[in-house]
Amino acid sequence: MKDLSNYKKIITISAIATLMGQVYINPFNSTFRFSIGVAFLTFLILWFDDLPIIMITTFTALFVYLFRTTLDFMRVGSESSVFANHLPAMAFYITIGIILYKVRIRKFKDQPVQLIFLLGITDVISN
Repeated sequence: MKDLSNYKKIITISAIATLMGQVYINPFNSTFRFSIGVAFLTFLILWFDDLPIIMITTFTALFVYLFRTTLDFMRVGSESSVFANHLPAMAFYITIGIILYKVRIRKFKDQPVQLIFLLGITDVISN
C-alpha cells in the first residue's frame, strides 16, 4: 500500500459493504441471508482497481463479523452462539475475495457477459 489514503478507501469500502449487508432477506428462516452488501462490495472492488482485493475482502469480513456480532450481543446478551452465528459470513467474504483474486475479475470489466457469469459462479462457490 502506497499511503494512508488507500487504507482509508479500504475501510470505507468495508464499512459500506457491512452497512449494505444489513439490507437482506432470510429465505430459509435461518441465519443464512441474501443481502445487497455483496453487490456493493463487488462493484467497489471493480471501481477501485488499484486496491488489493484480498485486503478489501478481509477487512470486510472482519467488519461484518464484528458489526453483526455486536448487534446480536446487544439484542441477546452474552449467549455463546452470538459469536459463532456470523463466522460463516466471515468465511464467505474471505472466500469470495480469494476467488475474485484468483479469477482476476478486474480483467473482465469490459466483458459484461463473462463478468456476470464469473460473479455468479464466485458467489455460488463462496456460499
